[in-house]
Amino acid sequence: MLGINSLSNSQFIFPSLHGTLSLPKIASATTNTIDRHQARIVAGNAENLRTHLDSMYKLLRPDDRLTLMVQLESGFPNRFRYLVIVTCVGRQETEESAILGFDVDTNDITIGMSLPIWADLDISLDGDGGFKVTSYERCHIFKPVSVQALWTAYQSLHKASNQARLYNYIVNNDLTHTWIEYYRNPDI
Repeated sequence: MLGINSLSNSQFIFPSLHGTLSLPKIASATTNTIDRHQARIVAGNAENLRTHLDSMYKLLRPDDRLTLMVQLESGFPNRFRYLVIVTCVGRQETEESAILGFDVDTNDITIGMSLPIWADLDISLDGDGGFKVTSYERCHIFKPVSVQALWTAYQSLHKASNQARLYNYIVNNDLTHTWIEYYRNPDI
């Protein structure tokens, strides 16, 4: 895991095996505090992290917050895959979250999957260094790059699913998670 240290009000420091990576904090224009881009980041390769983060932020809606980014194993040498939890305040003025799957290759970033975090979300370990997420008959299997990444994702997903249960977020009620349609648009 890349531990996040804050040495100043203007940047995050990410220690890695290849030295350190410094990322600027992005201040909200309206509140003068660290905004939606403060996230837990777990990645195996810090060399491309800044570029990947910048690319992801460009795809996020202005009011959405990236709360977790976990690098996943990839079967291709120049392709990076990330599980990302994005959170926003929905139409009912409550916090709503979704899982996005980002695919990054040498020239492009795409969102390969989007899954709202509903009240029925089930998260279970698969016994092979990964975990399975099931919700309303959709099932996805993720394999993070490290055990620490696995546990960080596992705990963060449980936290988000507890929030969904607290507010009884159910599919097809048209009251919550309407914003997820933005991420299902192939033209973003």
